[in-house]
Amino acid sequence: MLGELRRSDLLGELIAAYRATARAVTVDDGTALQAVLRDRPESVIFEGAQGVLLDAERGFWPHVTPSRTGFVHAETLLAEAGAPPPLRLGVLRAYATRHGAGPLVSESSELLARLPEPHNPSGQWQGAMRVGCFDLVAARHALTLVGGVDGLALTCLDRLAGLGPLAVCTAYRLPMGERLTTLARPQERAAQTALTGLLLRCRPELRTLPGWDAPGLSPPAIEHAIGLAAELEVPLLGLAAGPSADARVWTIAAR
Repeated sequence: MLGELRRSDLLGELIAAYRATARAVTVDDGTALQAVLRDRPESVIFEGAQGVLLDAERGFWPHVTPSRTGFVHAETLLAEAGAPPPLRLGVLRAYATRHGAGPLVSESSELLARLPEPHNPSGQWQGAMRVGCFDLVAARHALTLVGGVDGLALTCLDRLAGLGPLAVCTAYRLPMGERLTTLARPQERAAQTALTGLLLRCRPELRTLPGWDAPGLSPPAIEHAIGLAAELEVPLLGLAAGPSADARVWTIAAR
């Protein structure tokens, strides 16, 4: 009986949420988008809901979202509206996270204790929030899967202030000693599954970088971000070291 009541409560909450969404959303046949692209193209921003490593066709199967991620849907909408391809901005935290099961090679229980996620609690479906150091191998793989980006935005730099020296994952090590700095792009479900199994056996190879104590966009924090972008061979176009607008810097340069 208690289980039935809980399901009933959940169903009621879902219905209320869907109704609120329906009232707030306008379904556009393309006319409104075309008008905005004609008059104010710089005001159009598409934000992805999930990272590409959760992509249904390219992510770490079976620990994926049911849909496609990346730039494909936004670029399709723009093409249908007769607009040019957008600027592709890759957004990464200054450390690695994963909500739920699946590979997170640089995972660190010590770092999780120092970087708790109170707004991302464990959930019935997604599981626990996990944290690791910045992972250059996973970041390179994500950039490959989306077909590259025009620039990188690095966020959450403020959370690393005061932690002391910072580890960065530079490679993966397999039990027999094989070293991986890049990952193969899976072309089919069997390859996705095999890659997931491989990564679950890997351990991180770490490099230690200097940390910093000053809050905000301090020179050491900026230098750290520039160094990570250089390792990924991607221009650094954005930095965020706090939740407010004055803690962010954007340099959206012409391609």
